[in-house]
Amino acid sequence: MPDSCLKVCTRRVTAADGTSARLVTVTGEIDADTSPALNAALLHAVEECVLVYCDLGGIGFFGAAGANVLASAARRAASLGHRLEVRGVRGLTEQIVRIAGLDLIVRVSG
Repeated sequence: MPDSCLKVCTRRVTAADGTSARLVTVTGEIDADTSPALNAALLHAVEECVLVYCDLGGIGFFGAAGANVLASAARRAASLGHRLEVRGVRGLTEQIVRIAGLDLIVRVSG
């Protein structure tokens, strides 16, 4: 079985209302081996910005470790009065997000 690979890129963006936000774009596979990199990027982003978008459109595999990372980042954002939104959620990733109940704590779009 090949090693998991994950690429996480972050950049500043401006939300529709003019708010400074952070976009975290993720490609590859989110599993137990790669989730720490996403966790670090998201936690840093939610500490730094009031609004964080996480784009999962480039994900090939999204497992329980990924769901845990999103839940943790969403809780941290909420504790700071900040917000995490997840974009690019489709297919199996969407099913896992909904089964895990993440759509109840973060805004999710396809």
